[in-house]
Amino acid sequence: WYQRRVRGITYGRETAVHRALTQRKSEFTNLQPCRVLCVTWNVNGQLPTEDLDTLLSVDDRPADVICVGFQELDLSPETLLLMNDSSKEIMWLEKMKAGLPKGVTYKLLKHIRLVGILLVVYVRESMVSRISDVHIGSVSTGIMGMLGNKGGVSIKF
Repeated sequence: WYQRRVRGITYGRETAVHRALTQRKSEFTNLQPCRVLCVTWNVNGQLPTEDLDTLLSVDDRPADVICVGFQELDLSPETLLLMNDSSKEIMWLEKMKAGLPKGVTYKLLKHIRLVGILLVVYVRESMVSRISDVHIGSVSTGIMGMLGNKGGVSIKF
């Protein structure tokens, strides 16, 4: 690790890299506005009964990225102990897909579930080609740090 101090200012490898990247950022950067809608909803283990279009279309201009986090999706003991697939997950995913804003084509980027937590990300189809390095993660912090009754999920891109 190289570092040099001149007149009270520290110069090092990070500074040189930052300077070089800043000078060439037009080669790899294309800034464009992006509308993101983030919704969180505690569904209390209930099945979807309402349409979600009013929830996912908050104004006249549809979002480019729609992120919805559900909590307490499935409160059944089987799901908690066995962490198996949940029929409620499928129903909520179908209901969300049906509620996406009309007139825009969306693609499911990714979804992840940890027992009662479900995170879903949809992206406008015209933006999919600009998205890369999609990763999902989850951390169980329940009993003995293993059960998924507590924890978190993430999707990054």
